[in-house]
Formats: sequence, structure tokens, C-alpha cells
Amino acid sequence: MNSESLRAVLHNQHGALGNLVSAGSIAMELSKETTPKIDEQFLSIAERVASQEGALFRVIGKEALSGAMRPDGIKHNLTYLKPNPASDQEVINTIGLEDLMLGDQIPELKSKFEEYINKHDILDNLMPSKEKSGSKYLIVSNHLQLPDQGFTLGFFHKVAREQGIDRLENYSTAVIGRVIGYFQFGELNVIDDVLRKVGSVLKTFPSGGSEALSPEEEKLMIYRGICNHHTKTAFHEIISSRQGQLIFMAPSGEQDKFNREKNVVTMSSFSKSTSQLMIDACNEGAVVVPVFVDYGADASIAEFSEPRVVRSIEDCNEVGREIARTGTIHRGIASVNNPNVKRFKTPIEYS
Repeated sequence: MNSESLRAVLHNQHGALGNLVSAGSIAMELSKETTPKIDEQFLSIAERVASQEGALFRVIGKEALSGAMRPDGIKHNLTYLKPNPASDQEVINTIGLEDLMLGDQIPELKSKFEEYINKHDILDNLMPSKEKSGSKYLIVSNHLQLPDQGFTLGFFHKVAREQGIDRLENYSTAVIGRVIGYFQFGELNVIDDVLRKVGSVLKTFPSGGSEALSPEEEKLMIYRGICNHHTKTAFHEIISSRQGQLIFMAPSGEQDKFNREKNVVTMSSFSKSTSQLMIDACNEGAVVVPVFVDYGADASIAEFSEPRVVRSIEDCNEVGREIARTGTIHRGIASVNNPNVKRFKTPIEYS
């Protein structure tokens, strides 16, 4: 080995050792109320996402990172956050944000949800009885935009309220990436002031999408493993509870990507760890509800597939493929009625 090669090897080893030490130091912050090193890394991720064209959210100010102003959504010693509305009016106001963003599309979209929910008695089955626990439904979707799961959750609320059920937030959980807590929607924190008004939040830390790590952010790797262990534990507690639950999740853990060369939107394969959560949940009696969603201020699509259980990784991948097929078909149909909506001309691929 020549001197240049040796120097390169030593440099890489030194860098790897430095990253390992930094990663351990960052992970130790998990037990603390304030987490400056973790915040620095997550703010970098959030700013990268918020700088993209058409981004809906902005990054929280640094003044919110410490003291009484710090949102629960970025308290990293907390993994599962229960709903926090102080009144029913807060729930109504939050659901109303959907009306502002989707406008005249609301009635048609709500009818799609209502038809499916009634056909499968989903809301009735949530309620436990003396004879059985409430049913658990995994509402599994693609992930074109960050707000997708929030919109889907909102439509379940709309249908429930029309049927006289007004506390659906106690039966709903959104599985959400930890970086979402670093975003604001107007003056509202996306986790504490929006999502938690309509359901619980189970924080996770996916390996891709908006939370993919740059080389500078790889110091979060040990932290990610610890966090996702806590997520898995909390998920199993939800599934084993007697109370029914709607669990909204995008099992790829990342946003779908547009492949310009192929002119296709790619859904990444469901991660093995999340697929295993789905399998474990079904083994405990849960049901998977696949849905393709494509929400936009101009036009939207929401199409459900039949409920099923999954018993293997291949079963999970078939759910992903079916969501992609459904998306391609219904984007094609929608493009006829909405020729000016360019995204409807792009098919969906599961890969």
C-alpha cells in the first residue's frame, strides 16, 4: 500500500471513529428535555424540505427549542403523544382546515370515504364490547405530499361526525416522522397544534424521504435505531389494547419520488421493519385498508382497495403494488376530466 492509499485509509477510519463518538453523544440527549445536538440535525433536515418549491410548511423558530415554548412534538424522550384538544371546537376548527385547502372537492371526496366506511362497518367495529376488543385498522397509503395522512384522517372525522360519533381522535393514530414536529402550518405546530387535535401521534424516524440523512447528518444513525425501537414498542401496545384504533401510515417511510427520466412517480418499497409491524398487527387481528390518495387544491383522488390481512413481506409488497396500480388507473381517468392537471398524466410505480 502506497503512502497516499494509507493516508486515505487512516483519514476514513478517523472520520468513522469521529462520527461514532458524535453519534453516541447525540443519542445520550434522548433522556433530556432539551436536545441541542439533535435539534441542529433535524433543523437541517427540515430546512432542506421547506426550501423545496411548493412547500406547504415552514420551519419553527429557534426560540421554540427550549424552555416552556418547546412543543411536545420535538421532545425526543416522548414517542407516543395522545390527543390534546381542549374542546370539541378545536377538533372542528382543525377539520375545517381541510375545507379551506380542498374547497369544493370536499363533498365528493367525503362520499368516497363514507361509502367505504359504511360498507365495511369500520366505525361500528372500533368500539369494544364485553365479548371482543375493538378492531384495529391500518390505513395504508402512498405518500405524495407531507399533509396526505392528515387529509385522510380528516375525512374519517367528517364521516364519523355525520354519523353522530364525535370523539374519533381517541380512536385514531397517525404514524409520523419526527421531523414533522419541526414544521409550522401558519402559526401552528404541525404535530401539537394540528395532528394532535384529531388523533394521537406515534413518532418514527424513517430512513428515506424527507428524513433521509445527508453525510453530515449520519451522526443520527444510533439515535434513529433507539427511536424506532421505542416506536415499535408503542405500536405493539396500541395493537394489544382493547380499544379499537385507526392507524394511518405510509409504510415506505418516505415521500414518493418523481423520476423525470422515466416520467413515473415511484413509491419506494415498504420497509422491512414497518412491514413486520403490519404482519405482527394482522397476527393480532388487525386489518389492512389500502388507499391511494392524491390531494391537491386543483383536483384530488381517493380510491380504496378491499381490506385484507398480510402474513408475509410479499403480502405487504402486494399491497404496495395494488396501491400503485390503483393510482395509475385513477390518475388516467382523472386526466380525462382534468386535462390541465399535469400530474394526473404520470403513472405510479411501486419499486
